[in-house]
Amino acid sequence: MWRRFKYSRLIIIFLSLILIFSTSCKNDLYTTKGLYMGTFLIVSIDNEHKNVINNINEEIIRIEEKFSRFKEGSLVYKINNEKGSWIDVDDEFLYIIKTSLYLNEVSNGAFNPLIGDIVNEWGFYDGNYKVPDENTLKGLLKNIDIKNIEIDEKNKKIKIENGSLDFGGIVKGYAVDKIREILIENSVKEAVINLGGDILVWGDRKFKIGVNNPRGDGIIYTFELNGNSTVSTSGDYENFFIKDNKRYHHIINPENGKPAESGLIEVSVVSESGIIGDGLSTTLFIIGKERGKEFINNNFPDTTVLFVDKELNMELTK
Repeated sequence: MWRRFKYSRLIIIFLSLILIFSTSCKNDLYTTKGLYMGTFLIVSIDNEHKNVINNINEEIIRIEEKFSRFKEGSLVYKINNEKGSWIDVDDEFLYIIKTSLYLNEVSNGAFNPLIGDIVNEWGFYDGNYKVPDENTLKGLLKNIDIKNIEIDEKNKKIKIENGSLDFGGIVKGYAVDKIREILIENSVKEAVINLGGDILVWGDRKFKIGVNNPRGDGIIYTFELNGNSTVSTSGDYENFFIKDNKRYHHIINPENGKPAESGLIEVSVVSESGIIGDGLSTTLFIIGKERGKEFINNNFPDTTVLFVDKELNMELTK
């Protein structure tokens, strides 16, 4: 999910991350910042290849034009607004939808790409926040059965009967994976990419990546990573509102249509795959630490996860 306009603590987080990158690099990196996909893109790249930034920006724009639920020319917009009709797609779109369905299956429904209407009802897209009544949520929950997505893979067509597609849980991670391809194609020596909390480190050395304190200033934990690693973080501070002294955030539990209450306030996932790491950070935030540890051990044993609970207690897998 990304909003039309998203302003959050991510500005502060990203600026602090730039400082970490700069002080830990062997070579000076050229850094640019921009606003894409409703969040911030920070690219730090070796000076010899700073022209590659244009390629990166163009690729992010291309992905947004295709997968945004708000842009009228996007495939997602077309599918969501022509329910019951078969829509022509391509291999890339099939990859995104099949990855979503895979994550839905292995998570027993905790990851669900059809929750767009529920997220919208809470006001997390446009900032007009409200707490929906129970009857409204019950009605919307009837529409998010994953069987409402039908795929004709042979003819490259997709249709949905009900619900509303939202790939916000994986598309930033996918974008990071596509940026990696650009770095490889252009023989980039060293880079750090930060797209709204989905990070790629690239280069022949160790990188230190700080995870921001979800309830205050500073860094709560620092990963030391090899090049070609991604980090995806989900937290209840990215898009939220407070009503009657209760925090309501944008990470929706498909079981009840409400913001997840798993006891966690932040989850970071280290993975080679950006799209999987992005989907996992959302999924783990929803199912919680204890279920999450078993889930990771059984399905994604090569990933590393940092769980942060409401008391700021941390636990690291592996």
